[in-house]
Amino acid sequence: MRELAGTAGAAATGALTGIAVSGIWNWGIREDAKVCKDAPSVCVTYYPLYALGLTIAIVLVLVPVGLWISRVRPLQVSVPVCLVLMAYVLLRSGDWLYAPGSPSLQVTWPFVLICAIGPALVATARIRRLQVPALSALGILIVVSLFAGA
Repeated sequence: MRELAGTAGAAATGALTGIAVSGIWNWGIREDAKVCKDAPSVCVTYYPLYALGLTIAIVLVLVPVGLWISRVRPLQVSVPVCLVLMAYVLLRSGDWLYAPGSPSLQVTWPFVLICAIGPALVATARIRRLQVPALSALGILIVVSLFAGA
């Protein structure tokens, strides 16, 4: 039962990280668009860089703290694996991360779902009887994501 609580906590950590990253990324893009709306030539602002910096900071703080609170052990293995998965998701997400439309719709739910699945599968892989299915599902998700953008 404790392992399943860790899996749920890891999924919540991933979802919370996805919500924060999605909101910040959309804020950066919207602010950039507002400032550059009336620019006749090339417009370069610091908002996308702010969003990128905040995204990296949020991932580096929320993932280790969330996995520690969820008791996903060993942290020496689970934290780096989840950080690599989050970086992979951020690099492969592309248009999923941007939510065009009204400012009230700033979270892209497919991105949040993908962010939640990775840490949940890493936590599930700790459970001996679920290790093979969890690692298989993680491998399938990674392989499918390689071809999703093509």
